[in-house]
Amino acid sequence: MNWDAISAVSETVSSIAVIISLIYLAQQIRHSNKLSQSQTRTDLRQQACAEVESLIQHPDIWLMFWKEELTDLERSRLHSFMLRALRFREYIWRQHKLGLLDKDTFETYILVVTQQLSSKRTRDWWNSYKLSGTFDP
Repeated sequence: MNWDAISAVSETVSSIAVIISLIYLAQQIRHSNKLSQSQTRTDLRQQACAEVESLIQHPDIWLMFWKEELTDLERSRLHSFMLRALRFREYIWRQHKLGLLDKDTFETYILVVTQQLSSKRTRDWWNSYKLSGTFDP
């Protein structure tokens, strides 16, 4: 066998090895993306459950949405709840924009905003607070 033939075989073998490596890397990247998306959905479920749990433990927060007059303490608690709830939805929006959350899941989690802003009090809160620069435009 001459050196030209050996060189040609070596180049062919190395080309095949590179192609196999690229296929392996592509599979690893797809797997990593699926894991990242799964972790994002797990985080969202945990945060959503924590939000629901806070309403279960403190049902008066939900009632504050429609209560005629609020004390300073109630106003503070409702403000904190709304701030946390809408910050969570902002996180969901960011994850969706990064491609870590599919459209259907995004829309399901964002739908809660309509419930949270269903009272005049919470809509007024949002209208005054959204201009503060706390949330992403």
